[in-house]
Amino acid sequence: MTFDPQHPPQRQIADDDGAQHSYSMIPFAASEGWQIGTRLFALAGGPLGKVIDGLFAGGTKSNLDLGEALRDLAGALLASGSDGLVKALLRNSTRDGQPLDNPANFDRFYQANFGELAEALAWSVEVNGFHRFFKRLLTKASASGVAAKFLSAQQSSVRASQTAKG
Repeated sequence: MTFDPQHPPQRQIADDDGAQHSYSMIPFAASEGWQIGTRLFALAGGPLGKVIDGLFAGGTKSNLDLGEALRDLAGALLASGSDGLVKALLRNSTRDGQPLDNPANFDRFYQANFGELAEALAWSVEVNGFHRFFKRLLTKASASGVAAKFLSAQQSSVRASQTAKG
């Protein structure tokens, strides 16, 4: 993916009251992105588990909802209390021309407005290419049969649990 610094990615995101806001974001340089990405990957297991569960249930890449996984990941970031990572993901962003790396702007914009914050975080994951990293992992897991092996083990575990209850 080629990035043109003169034309950073832009998007409209609605706040929790429905008002639209203009976002602009400059993707991270590789070294900064990797540092942020490794922290993000540590939180990704649960949300991506839903996508993997879809693979286990016979889903295909075309009908799995990666967008839902990204929204769940944004929610996991918020729930983790990891405001340092949340702020880092939006560091190179503006909302209505105002920089989000300014703590006063961040606090004012997202006070009682966490739905917009979650959507902005999901967009940062997309703009910075982290979603492509996750997608590759899922594709490789699916292609290698890891999903089928895990499903078989999971089904055996469920059967053993049901037998023990019965």
